[in-house]
Amino acid sequence: MKNLSARLVLQIAVTVLGIGIVALLGLGARDQWYRLRAADDLAALTRAQASLFVGAQNLRLDRGQTRRALKADAGSERTEPARTYRAKAMAALAETDDNLRAIDFPDRATLLPAYDAAAAKFRAVIPEADAAQARPKAERPADIAERWNTVVNDLVDAMGRISGAINVEARLSDPIVDALFQVKQSAWTARIAAGDATSLVSDGTAGIALPADAIARFNRAVGTALASLAGARDTVAGIDVDAGLAAAFAAAERGYTGPAFQDRQAAQLQAILAGTPLPLDKPAWDAAYAEALTSIAAVADAAMAMAGRHAETSRADATTGFALQLALLVAGTLFTLGALAVILHKVTRPLAVIRDRMTRLAAGDLDVDAPFTDRNDEIGALGRTMAAFRDGMRETEALRRRQAEQEVAVAAQRRADMLALADQLDRSLGSALAAVTRSAADLEGAAGTLFGSAAETSTRSTAVAAASEQASANVASVASATEELSASVREIARQVEHSAGIATDAVREAEQTNAKVRDLAEAAGRIGSIAGLIDEIAGRTNLLALNATIEAARAGEAGKGFAVVASEVKSLANQTAKATAEITAQIGAIQAASTEMAEAIGGIGRTIATMSGISATILTGVEDQGAATMEIARNIGEASQGTAEVSSTIAGVNATAADSHAAASRVLAAATELSRQADVLGRDVAGFLAGVRAA
Repeated sequence: MKNLSARLVLQIAVTVLGIGIVALLGLGARDQWYRLRAADDLAALTRAQASLFVGAQNLRLDRGQTRRALKADAGSERTEPARTYRAKAMAALAETDDNLRAIDFPDRATLLPAYDAAAAKFRAVIPEADAAQARPKAERPADIAERWNTVVNDLVDAMGRISGAINVEARLSDPIVDALFQVKQSAWTARIAAGDATSLVSDGTAGIALPADAIARFNRAVGTALASLAGARDTVAGIDVDAGLAAAFAAAERGYTGPAFQDRQAAQLQAILAGTPLPLDKPAWDAAYAEALTSIAAVADAAMAMAGRHAETSRADATTGFALQLALLVAGTLFTLGALAVILHKVTRPLAVIRDRMTRLAAGDLDVDAPFTDRNDEIGALGRTMAAFRDGMRETEALRRRQAEQEVAVAAQRRADMLALADQLDRSLGSALAAVTRSAADLEGAAGTLFGSAAETSTRSTAVAAASEQASANVASVASATEELSASVREIARQVEHSAGIATDAVREAEQTNAKVRDLAEAAGRIGSIAGLIDEIAGRTNLLALNATIEAARAGEAGKGFAVVASEVKSLANQTAKATAEITAQIGAIQAASTEMAEAIGGIGRTIATMSGISATILTGVEDQGAATMEIARNIGEASQGTAEVSSTIAGVNATAADSHAAASRVLAAATELSRQADVLGRDVAGFLAGVRAA
C-alpha cells in the first residue's frame, strides 16, 4: 500500500466509493423489481380469483334455473335471467382460462387439468340440456337433470379447489388481500347456504314435493349462512375497509340477515309444509329471494373489488418505487463517472505534472516553470510552493558561488599566517623540549625507588590478611552453629505451644460432648415419662375392653360383634403395655450409659487439662532457653562482625599496597616512555616546521 502513489490511491478510493453507491442502489432496484413482480403476481391472482368467483356464482344460479326447468313437466324456453346467468358464466370461464395459465399456485399441475376436464364436460352438456328443456318431460332423457346438476357441481368444485389454492398463495403475498379473499369465501359460503335454504322454499312454492328432513336442512342452511356472514365481518374487523364493502355489509344485513326477509322466508316454508295458502306466489317469492341472495353476493363482489383495487394500488406503488430506484441507480452511476472524471481532470493529472516538474527541479533544472499557480485550490498551492522552492534554490546557488570566491582569498591569507606561526613555534618549542627531556630523566629515577618500596609493602600486608581471614572464618563457624541451636529451640517452643492449643481444644470439645450426653439423659428421662403415660393409657384401655366384653356378654347374641371388637382392643392394649415396658427398660439402659459416658468424658477432660498445664510449663522453660541462646548468638555475631571488619581493613591495606605497586610500575614505565617521546617529539616538531615552511 505504501508503494502506491497518492494519485492512484485517490482514484481507487473514488472508484470503490462509486461502486459501493451503485451496488447499494442496484440492490435497492433489485428489491423494488422483486416487489413489482410480487405486485404483478398479486394482481394476477386477484384477477383470477375474481373471474373464478363470478363464474362459480353464475354457474350456481344457472344450475338452479336449468335444474328446475328440466324437472318441470312442460317444456319451456330459457328465461331472461337464465340467459344472463349463462352468458356471465361463459364469459367468466373464458377469462378464467386465460388467468389461470398466467399465474402459479399450489398443486397447479393437478388442479388445472381437473378444471379443464370439468369445463369441457360442462361445455359439452350445455346443448343437450338446452334442447331437453324445450321438450316435454316425457321426451327428455331420464337422467338429464341429474347429469346437468352433477356436471355443474364438478366444475364449481374444481373452481373452488383452485380458489382455495389461490387463497394460500395470496396469504403468503399480502395479508389484506388474503383477508378479503377470506371475506369473499365466507360470503360465498353464506350465499351457497342461503341458496340451499331458498331452493327448498322455491321447490315447495313451485309444487315440488319436499324431503322429509326439509325443516332440518332449512335450519342448517340458514344457520350456516348467518354464521358465514358474521365470520366475514369479523375477518375485516381490523382492516380499514372502503365504502363499497361497508355498504355491502350493511345491505346484506338489511336484505338477508334482518327480520324482513327471514320472517317472510320462514312463513313461506311453514305455509308450504302446512298446506295452507302461500303468503307469496312464485314470481313474488322469486323476486324476494333473488334480492336477498344478491345482497349476500354483493359482499363477495365488494370484497373482490376492494382486493383488486388494493392489488392495483400495490402494483402502482411498486412501479413507482422501482422507477424511482432505477432513476437513483442511473443518477448514482452518472455521479460516480462524473466524479471520477473530475478527479482525473482536476486532481490526478495536475498532480502528475507537478510531480514530473518537481523531479526536474530536484535534478538541478532551475529553469523549470511552476504550473497551476493561478488556481485557488490545493493544486494551485502546490504550484506556488514549487515556485517558492525553485526561487530559493536559485538564491542558494548564487550564494554558493560567492562563498567559493571568498574561500580562495581566505586560503591565501591562511598560508601566510601559517608560515609566520611556524617560525614562532620553532623558537618557542626549542627551549621547552630541552626542559622536558631533563625532567623525564629525573622522574624515571624517582619511579624506580617508589616501585621497590611498594613491592615490599604488598608482600607484608598479604601475610597479615591471610591470618585475619582464618580468624574470621572460625568465628563465623561458631555463629552458624549458635544460629542452628537457636532455631531448634524456637521449633521446640512452637511445637509445645501447638500441643497446648490442641489440649485446650480437646478440653472444650470434651465439655461440649459432656453437655450433649447430659441432654441425651434428660431426653431419655422425658421419653420414660411419656412411656409411663402410654402404659397408663394401655391399662385403662385394657380395663375399658374388659368392661366392653362384660357388656357384650350381657347383650347376648346382639353383642357378639362388639365382644370381638372389645377382644381386639384388649389384645392391642396388652401389646401396647408390653412394648411400653420394653421401651422403659431400654430408656433406663440409655440413662445409665449416658451417666457413665458423662463421667468418663469428664475424666478425659481433666486429664487433658493436666497435660495442657504441663505443656505450658515446658513452653516457659523452652522460651527461657531460647532467649539465652539468642543472646549467645547475638554476642558471637558481633564478634564475627568485628573480625570481618579487621579482615576487610587488612584487605584494603593489601589492595592499597598492590595499587601502589602497580602505580609505581606504571609511573616507571610512563617516565621511561616520556623520555623516549620527548626525543621523538623533538624530531617530529622539526619535521613539522620544515613541512609548514615548504607548503
